[in-house]
Amino acid sequence: MELPPHGPGEVRRIAGLARIRLTDAECAALSVDFGRILEYVGRLRARDEAAAAEPLVHAVPSGEPAASLRPDEPAPEGPAAPLRWEEVRALVPDSAEGRLRVPRVLEEGR
Repeated sequence: MELPPHGPGEVRRIAGLARIRLTDAECAALSVDFGRILEYVGRLRARDEAAAAEPLVHAVPSGEPAASLRPDEPAPEGPAAPLRWEEVRALVPDSAEGRLRVPRVLEEGR
């Protein structure tokens, strides 16, 4: 089997940037998938129809007034409802003075 242009080393580098640990087998499998995705994107870029398509200017068609859209408000109940402060505090390991304390993720200089 031919090695893809973006082999396991490239997959391991990208996984490292995302702080994801992968086994050698996972890197090899993902490099094949990565190569197929890039090949497909290359085929899409080569198609002439893409150049002929008009760009989308706005998600709402011009014939439909924006007033017909629902207002952007939080749901009053259900899974989309916002959490109360007490619920949020119960989910985090530490809070003080109305703020949530979370572990540092980024290293200095990045």
